[in-house]
Amino acid sequence: MAVVVLASAITSKTVFDMASNSKQFTADAVLLLAGRHRLAVNDPLSDYLDDPLARARDITLGASAEPHCSPVSRTER
Repeated sequence: MAVVVLASAITSKTVFDMASNSKQFTADAVLLLAGRHRLAVNDPLSDYLDDPLARARDITLGASAEPHCSPVSRTER
């Protein structure tokens, strides 16, 4: 059931609350690219970030494919 809060038109500037809905697509993309040998799930996440947090340098891409967990706490984001 949809809840309509504002009766305004959707524009190119409309922001949608996605919450955690994108995690499954990110995990699928990582596994798809790993299957095509474009990356490896054991690759460090820092290889794909411009300025990773110090703590994030030891996190692998495989960690992002694991459901319901994040190796980075909310206070570090």
